[in-house]
Amino acid sequence: MLYLCSRVGFSMMVVTSIDRLLKKTHSTWWADGDKGQLIRRAAAKVDPDDDPPWSITNSFRFTNRFVENQFVGRAFGFHTSELPMPGCHATPFQGHLLRVAKRETTFAPSYHFVTDLGTDEAWTNLPGGPSESWLSRWYKIDVNRWCEGRYKRLAPEGEAGGESGESGK
Repeated sequence: MLYLCSRVGFSMMVVTSIDRLLKKTHSTWWADGDKGQLIRRAAAKVDPDDDPPWSITNSFRFTNRFVENQFVGRAFGFHTSELPMPGCHATPFQGHLLRVAKRETTFAPSYHFVTDLGTDEAWTNLPGGPSESWLSRWYKIDVNRWCEGRYKRLAPEGEAGGESGESGK
């Protein structure tokens, strides 16, 4: 169940279906007994010790799609090591991971941009770097900033830049 609930598409489908089912007083699911007793019996079978942390269930790598599963991508540092995806399926970050065959797809905010329209500045982080070109020395420059929830200040030339140390700014 954790696997189904932690995968994009399945999570909303499963949660929505369970919500609808729990609201019903009559259902074929409850045909063999009392609804409350059946739910309690199912809950008693869940072992919280078998529930791995979200960071283990949804760890991923930033990869370059052109050399995704090839040795070249790993050898030249185009990929990152395993990183825990922040949050869960119900947090503002709302990251999901889908692995099918040998392909890994992530659904999460990959670019953060925060601004106050009354100022001439913005706070961003770009995991792929400003150009996202693997030939650039700035490639993957913001991966740590993205993972830690820190932002880089962008402002017109002449104004001091900076970096936020706080998550959520």
